[in-house]
Amino acid sequence: KKEALERIDELEQKLSGASGEEEKAAILNEMILFWDIEKYPGAAVLFMEDKAALTKSSEDWNAAGDRYLSMADFGDDENRPFRWDKAEECYRNALSISPEDLTAKTGLGTVLVRKSQSPMEGIALLREVVDADPKNIRALLQLADFSILSNQYEKAINRFDQILVADPNYHDAYFFKAETYAKMGDKARAGFFLKEYQKHAPDEEAAKEAENYLKENYGL
Repeated sequence: KKEALERIDELEQKLSGASGEEEKAAILNEMILFWDIEKYPGAAVLFMEDKAALTKSSEDWNAAGDRYLSMADFGDDENRPFRWDKAEECYRNALSISPEDLTAKTGLGTVLVRKSQSPMEGIALLREVVDADPKNIRALLQLADFSILSNQYEKAINRFDQILVADPNYHDAYFFKAETYAKMGDKARAGFFLKEYQKHAPDEEAAKEAENYLKENYGL
């Protein structure tokens, strides 16, 4: 797109001519937004890293880490290890600035478990987050996910219960419980929690999709 190329060229020129940190950060925000709108996360994350290096803010390093982690989750297999490494680097940078940052600990814990090189270190970090903040949904979800991956289904169910205590409106937890019971072969409980999810589902389409998914994958 000619207009897009002209716009990025304009922003790059502005950035090269910027002097103060505040001005540079504002232009970097524009560049991140530009690439987000263009649906080019690989470019956006580079400018997010540039911004974090400029501001030396744990919040910005976490934002860069979250972007790399998301790209690892939803991107191609070939680039996943590199993106995990980059996410780890960003979260460690955040922790070097703010050692008790729960967002960074959650992100780093998630990456370490997924990389499978230091899973226990990652799980320990996530537990540390939950001990400090029992209502930390993101950490609880990751612990539940890893319990499922290691076939510790009862532990996962307990984590989903903790999520519903922390936030009774987190209705997806009902669906996650339904799927976990389906994995366990307990179709009665799976059906019960599917109905609970459907009572709270955002719309009829989501309710039907959940039903179809469990039917196709688990014969519910």
